[in-house]
Amino acid sequence: LNYFNDFDTPVVFPNGSTPYRKIIMVFTLGKYQCPAGTQYCGDWDYTIQNFLMTPTDTFELARLITPYANASYPRTPWDWKERYYFDVTEFYPYLKNNAVIRLRYHNYSGGFTGNIRFAFIEGTPPRPVTGITKLWSGAFNYGDVNNPIENKVAAINITAPAGTTSAEMRFTVTGHGADNNGCSEFCSRYYRVKQNSNVLVQKNIWKDDCGYNDLYPQSGTWIYNRANWCPGEQVLPARHAFTGITAGSSYAADVDFQEYTVSGSGNPSYIVSGMMVHYGDYAFAVDASLEEIISPTDYEGNFRSNPTCGKPAVRVKNTGSTAINSVTFQYGVNGLPLQTYTASGLTIFPNGEQLITLPEIPGMAGMNASSNATFSVNIQQVNGGADPHSHNNALTSVFSTAPIWPAQFNMVMKTNNLGTQTRWRIEDLAGNVIIQRNPVSPQTTHNDAVPALSNGCYRLVVTDDGCDGLYWWANAGSTGTGWIYAQESNGSILPFTNGLPSYPSGQSQDFGCGFTQYFRVTAGVPTPVHTVRTGNMELSVNPSPFTSSLHVTIGSLRPAPARVSLYDARGTKLRVKLLHLVNGLNTLRFEQLDGLPAGTYLVTAEAAGGTVTEKVIKQ
Repeated sequence: LNYFNDFDTPVVFPNGSTPYRKIIMVFTLGKYQCPAGTQYCGDWDYTIQNFLMTPTDTFELARLITPYANASYPRTPWDWKERYYFDVTEFYPYLKNNAVIRLRYHNYSGGFTGNIRFAFIEGTPPRPVTGITKLWSGAFNYGDVNNPIENKVAAINITAPAGTTSAEMRFTVTGHGADNNGCSEFCSRYYRVKQNSNVLVQKNIWKDDCGYNDLYPQSGTWIYNRANWCPGEQVLPARHAFTGITAGSSYAADVDFQEYTVSGSGNPSYIVSGMMVHYGDYAFAVDASLEEIISPTDYEGNFRSNPTCGKPAVRVKNTGSTAINSVTFQYGVNGLPLQTYTASGLTIFPNGEQLITLPEIPGMAGMNASSNATFSVNIQQVNGGADPHSHNNALTSVFSTAPIWPAQFNMVMKTNNLGTQTRWRIEDLAGNVIIQRNPVSPQTTHNDAVPALSNGCYRLVVTDDGCDGLYWWANAGSTGTGWIYAQESNGSILPFTNGLPSYPSGQSQDFGCGFTQYFRVTAGVPTPVHTVRTGNMELSVNPSPFTSSLHVTIGSLRPAPARVSLYDARGTKLRVKLLHLVNGLNTLRFEQLDGLPAGTYLVTAEAAGGTVTEKVIKQ
């Protein structure tokens, strides 16, 4: 993706003879190195739209915003990839035979790659789509008195197709451009959905949780809230149910934007996609679907919730016509006994979703270090009885175990100029706070000894009221620099596994609204993370023992070229990677190590700051 353009690819979908209960569009965003002299390369937040183009219709299937992805940042190196999953099941009547997929890239520089795949999952769909009526599609100016946006999203008369028993408006809108008020990107406005002349709902065009982004830290203004989007996240459509729609119903669908006049210079706009989706009857009265494992999983889209040794979390959707009030799960981790739990007192209406947290798994805190453990979960009952449609009841994830920390260590924190904004606490899984620090003074260093912890799973919870961490480049002039890290009694650093380095450095504390670091205290299990350091550089390698991959973290106090090598016990060089260290956290992975024999291996990092070597064990 090298410039503003439409990238079109002909495709051949299934011919429609096989029913599918779900269709997932998998969009993989990646990077490439731009030609020498390119000013920006994957550094900015660009809009990507994906369209399905059939001989008779064109629909926007999905939208996402690229992250600020400078390669110097730990989460977005040159080989970075991020998978985004979009449920496009309702487009099945059009995902047939010959078509074209269009990727529209809104940008003025290169640096990104896009890959699109479709997963067709056989089975009975929850409810058939009887037809889709496209309403509005395009980028429309906002606040232009000579060309009002209302002219672009005028009411449209619709007749529901045969077989229809309900209808929903699928509406996607994101704000872009900025006048003197920051509109449309940085101002909150609303729209109203109308059925005929009746207002069904008023909804703000605003995303207020960008500081909790799973893709962090980023190299730009990722923490700023925006008009329905955050850098690096997918944009999900809003769904608005219309009332009393059946086959042959004639009605008008309309959207009215909040009145506004441009202030000063600038060119505010909204990118809009609206369509009416008509449905037939639900196929099942009772049907619960396991949609996603939030934790434990190695899926990068749930980065903030992992790795964990705590309570598993799953997302459940009601794909039947009857409200769900209870769901019974069976779940567990390979090598540990299965658990059964009934989540009761629920109210999940048809087509609604709910995040459900399951009780912790006994023994999970004492597991051996692993980068490919397996978690499985299965729905056993819904509303006290068997789920008659069981094909969507099971999911499995691969995950890395949470790090093992010693029973005693210190928490070191230096506040920035806003001394009371950032706080931390360590608590057990029941939420009992063991120790906490609520600073009251700016530019103050606190060194707190954590009381001796018994074996088990714990979490370090860090929160920041300003949602700009302890250091963020855009606010550094006013906030100054702070840091937080965990340190063993011998001076060794306990590396975080949440995208942050584990020692005081500017970039290291760019965590937005906060983060949670799970860790385990357990006797008799090899500690998977060790840290060695010189005066300018530290090296952490985990897990140890390892099976198929190694995660290498290098903390550097200054920029420098470096070489990282993997050796066997005889000194034979097996792998080597070259990188340019930045001031802060640098990460890389050695993958596909399954074929190596069990034994001792060495990871060496060489840079101008010296050479550091760490020993690891292969299972």
